[in-house]
Amino acid sequence: MKHSVGSFTHRYSVVHYQTKSAVQSSKRLSKKKVDIRQISQMTGFSEEQILESMEFGDPSLKLSTRPTLPKQNLHLEV
Repeated sequence: MKHSVGSFTHRYSVVHYQTKSAVQSSKRLSKKKVDIRQISQMTGFSEEQILESMEFGDPSLKLSTRPTLPKQNLHLEV
């Protein structure tokens, strides 16, 4: 199956937009940081898809990590 660059761009844009919306919504409602696992549950996208979309697009979401925490506990901020 062939994919054009445009289809990848669109897919990453959708994932990135949904991720950013979920982070903003969560921040507005709870004033807490959310981790990548929670974003995955809220959006239905895999953790890998979310991280790839952030790498591909404009990474306006910042990752904050603590060295002692496993990958699924990465926190996202807007």
